[in-house]
Amino acid sequence: MSGKSQIEQMHVFGILPNLVLREPFECEWVALLPGSDERMQAIAKKDKTVHRLLNGFHDQDGGKCEVTALVVQKDAPAGVDFTALMSFRNLFAMSCVLKGWQSSLGQLNVFYPLYSDYFDFYPFRPVGDGVHIQHRGAALNSWNSAKEFRAQRSADLPSFGHCLRADPDEVLCDYLVSAWKEQFIGGEGKWESLFRSLAVAYHAAGLPKKNLMWHYDFGVSIALWISAFETLCHNGGSKDVGSSDLLELLASTRFSKKALRAGFEIKVKKEPRSVNAVQYLCWKLYGARNRFLHGNPFPEESLFLETRNGSVGLNQAPPLVYKAALLNKFQHFLKSEEQEGEVAIVMSRLFEKRAFSEAISFLVEGKRD
Repeated sequence: MSGKSQIEQMHVFGILPNLVLREPFECEWVALLPGSDERMQAIAKKDKTVHRLLNGFHDQDGGKCEVTALVVQKDAPAGVDFTALMSFRNLFAMSCVLKGWQSSLGQLNVFYPLYSDYFDFYPFRPVGDGVHIQHRGAALNSWNSAKEFRAQRSADLPSFGHCLRADPDEVLCDYLVSAWKEQFIGGEGKWESLFRSLAVAYHAAGLPKKNLMWHYDFGVSIALWISAFETLCHNGGSKDVGSSDLLELLASTRFSKKALRAGFEIKVKKEPRSVNAVQYLCWKLYGARNRFLHGNPFPEESLFLETRNGSVGLNQAPPLVYKAALLNKFQHFLKSEEQEGEVAIVMSRLFEKRAFSEAISFLVEGKRD
């Protein structure tokens, strides 16, 4: 979305009250804009409801909160519909969340959001008349005046401060944005399973809080992650997809550490099989999912991986497995780094591979290198 776009052609689709951006995330027709962006400020001057939505959020102590808005051009192509807007939000959210987990595993501090709840929309949206806001949802439909609007951001989420920031994984995000343009603007339609998978992963990446983090909450999350994995494996048609398809997809994953490339033992249909580290984690997740969803015994111990350096929570593995699956979907690991061109690009890819490998090392060995 060009900075020179006419304000009159911009429509505020929704407000994300838990997300604070340092800079916009945008393409030609759609953008996630900080409330402080000059374009958002110009829109707010023309529409009082937008102004109140941008300025009406506070934390539990009464402090004012910055927010983000999803904005779409009114003259966008027909393909930029509701599904496209949700998918745009999802690809950005998952790029940030997956980077967050990769960066924080085995570390003392967290610098990126770990949960998709940060990217949730507030249920009330402007309707364009400068007076009202509307709620349309499964539990409530209403039409309200925005005059006295006051709202609170989620009390479950740490605030964005000097450290926490929403930065997408650049390599993965570039792939996803290109696929989004092909799917919704180019109309090629070949990435439907990808964006369906991201929609499921967005659910899976939410806070496991329905039962106050009872270990069954984590069982639900793992089950959703497996659904996201299998949906990603679909290439159209009616062929059933299962664990073997995902293991095959993950086989091409590359690591900077030799010990992660092979030597992990699993049993497929009672037959021993040697796999790489991310395939091993995938198999462990399948085992937990099957025990949980089939009603078999599911003690808290089911949610831990035993390593030579202590126990590691299995619930931390899905984002890394999903990232590997996404990159393999784009054949990222099969592309020769020597063919990438500029030295800076090659070095960036090498650094990224090392960061990914360190996070996987923590999951299977209990420590980062």
